[in-house]
Amino acid sequence: MKTLSFLLLLLFVHTNVSAQTAVTSPITTNTTWTAAGSPYILGTQYVEVYNNSGEVTLTIEAGVEIQGEYYYTGVWPNYDHSRLVIRENAALVVNGTNTNPVIFTKSPTSLEDKNWGGIIFTQNSRASQSVIDNAIIQFAGGEMEGVIEIYTGTPRISNVTFNNSTGLYIYAENTSTPVIQNCTFQNADNGIMLNDASGSITNCNFNVSGKAIELSKSFPVLSANTFANENFVRINDITTSGTLSKPGTLLNGKTAPYSLGDKSVYIHNAVLTLEAGVVIEGEYYYTGNWPDYDHSHLELDNNASIKILGTEAEPVVFTKSPFSLDNKNWGGLIIHNDANFSNCEITHAVFENGGGEVGGALTIIGGNLSINNCLFKNNSCGLCFDSSSTASIIDNEKFFTLAPNGWGSAM
Repeated sequence: MKTLSFLLLLLFVHTNVSAQTAVTSPITTNTTWTAAGSPYILGTQYVEVYNNSGEVTLTIEAGVEIQGEYYYTGVWPNYDHSRLVIRENAALVVNGTNTNPVIFTKSPTSLEDKNWGGIIFTQNSRASQSVIDNAIIQFAGGEMEGVIEIYTGTPRISNVTFNNSTGLYIYAENTSTPVIQNCTFQNADNGIMLNDASGSITNCNFNVSGKAIELSKSFPVLSANTFANENFVRINDITTSGTLSKPGTLLNGKTAPYSLGDKSVYIHNAVLTLEAGVVIEGEYYYTGNWPDYDHSHLELDNNASIKILGTEAEPVVFTKSPFSLDNKNWGGLIIHNDANFSNCEITHAVFENGGGEVGGALTIIGGNLSINNCLFKNNSCGLCFDSSSTASIIDNEKFFTLAPNGWGSAM
């Protein structure tokens, strides 16, 4: 009886060892990775999925584990991270379930215990027919732009937990439009960056050490997301027209902010619309160059315009960031003389903790502007005009500020 039990144990061990599948060549025909063949080992390579003459799909069933690694290449720069690359005419369909997710992780043989790379959708892939649903993606990143890189189409990424990785989780560009929903992003430097992309990010949870979302020439739909109290949405220079709405809430219940960060953000030849309840944060920061410190501003020039569409119940708020050095004021909103003043609209806004050393929380240069139902408070300078801007209409404003260089009154 003992001999039979021992033989059964050997058979069980042999079955488990042989179940793993080494992926040793490109995938050029429709292929399904099953739980029976798991784990699938990407090994020391880029595993490419493509077909130059017809469509190809890699399908990954529930419960499958995929392992990548950091490895020695033998040629400069000597080391690399294994990746899954979805190329010409290829799609990726990940069909995990809530109770049996697909897991992407690093191999126990990864050199120096470093992370594997990630997943890339190239420009000629069938990203719009690709789905990643109910998965865990962890210990990834390498030197890639993102753990998932998207260069085309509308892939759907849902119910995915991103965990314990380096760098950025999702990077999308080139007018791609990913649909990202019900995902969790945690324990990494940054969450999502969209560069000349759009799409939607809804019902996601962010707890990263840096930027939850970064937008560059991008205006995705952001809705019902939850952010750790220190997280924010970073915005960069704006050269295409678009709308910013409330992206979600912080854990403390406040509206998650859009951050200018440690720089000034310019709007060039575009219209920026801010919907009710939006919060914009700037800061006082170290530049590294003389005079060493500066205040971030939001600046309009070159035919740009802004529409601030707050309401009495939900004003648009301009304020300083909790990351502002020495708790000093941010700069302010500056509308330059070559902006499109006739297309600007400012109603129900709050300008606070602004002014810096130049201008006010709102500075108008060389133009006429209608400002309605706004509150200026706790600014070193509230509302500033130059001599050619005195015809602006001020209607029902409230000033609670000391303003030595602009309009206002002491409390």
